Amino acid sequence: MRRRGTAVGAACAAALLLTGCGAIGVRTEDGAGGPLRLGLQESAGPPPPPTAPGDVVPDGYAPVHGDFGEYCPVRVDLVVPKAWVHNEMGGSGSRSFRKNPNKLSDAFVGVLCMPAFEDSAAKAIDSTARYKNDSPTNTITSQRKSAIDGGAAWAYAADLTKKDPQAYGVPTRLVSLRAAVFKGGKLYSVSIDARAPQTDTASKEMSKVIVEHSRIAGKSIAPPPQL
Repeated sequence: MRRRGTAVGAACAAALLLTGCGAIGVRTEDGAGGPLRLGLQESAGPPPPPTAPGDVVPDGYAPVHGDFGEYCPVRVDLVVPKAWVHNEMGGSGSRSFRKNPNKLSDAFVGVLCMPAFEDSAAKAIDSTARYKNDSPTNTITSQRKSAIDGGAAWAYAADLTKKDPQAYGVPTRLVSLRAAVFKGGKLYSVSIDARAPQTDTASKEMSKVIVEHSRIAGKSIAPPPQL
């Protein structure tokens, strides 16, 4: 029981770092008391069939996919700059890539995948969107909700003040994809967050590329109307 509590605590801490803890729920029933099997690795085997021009991997980027095992069996595909460093946040249901691992406020992309508490995909997305829109530390500049097979999605772009938990003390630009997807009869919450300091124009452009080439559960998520 103590080991399970530690894993859940780590999941909450990772959610705070990656997403500001929104309305993300964490179940404690991780099954059999064993460790969470998580990973993010370079794509292997045949990728999902291309459905849009954005499926082409841009120069300077590498395709990666999330493999979170039975804990969260929703596949997550994205591209990241080849030079960025993969940072594992052990046992947390999350993975991240950083431009500079020694500077938390620098450019970053994070993936978070975990079971959701809500009983419908629409409720899960509405709850997260409401929390983010009401936050006093960010200003959402563009957003779009959409339906995907087996769930619902929300994409948004926001300006974060330096007081926002995801900003690490500097004004930051965030572009985020959120999805609630049913898999095997269970609902899962998935997020891809790409952020960069407002002064780092090149990395802000990289954030746009990342979200435009991401897939959740094999589906492209419509990005915010204005990135």
